[in-house]
Amino acid sequence: MANESPLTDVDLTDLQANLAELDKADKLIDQSMRAGIDVSVQKERAKDARDRLMRMKQAFFPGK
Repeated sequence: MANESPLTDVDLTDLQANLAELDKADKLIDQSMRAGIDVSVQKERAKDARDRLMRMKQAFFPGK
């Protein structure tokens, strides 16, 4: 008997949208760093968020 995921295709769409938003945030963080602004905390938070979202995506939507 296969385990059914508690997440739906809408959740996958949301995960992907959040990952896309993190891509935009990464660009702004890089731009801020080039301007000499200390955004090390924001960079670490973005990395942690991306790691969590990717783990969720891999666990609940393998191969997608």
